[in-house]
Amino acid sequence: MLVVPEITTADSGADRVTLSWNFISDHEPLTFIIKYRKDSDSEELWKEISGIVDHTVTVSDLSPSTAYLFQVIACTADKTHSPPSAETKCLTTAGKPLSV
Repeated sequence: MLVVPEITTADSGADRVTLSWNFISDHEPLTFIIKYRKDSDSEELWKEISGIVDHTVTVSDLSPSTAYLFQVIACTADKTHSPPSAETKCLTTAGKPLSV
């Protein structure tokens, strides 16, 4: 069984969140899956970004001033998956006002 990744840092902007995580394993090669959804809607399905090879990713095209939940899952070449990391909540910042 794979070890659970641990999200270590999160940095946000108006329409993006950058996550970094720790993961130590003897399994190679590894990729990661990021799952995310808006925190305000528990009925919303989790969106996924797969095939990540680094321990950092920027999720973009998010709504400003919105809380999102994120999880990281490790995946081996034979499709074995770790349990998801603990949920991490991130708030995107307010968008820039439009010029008139």
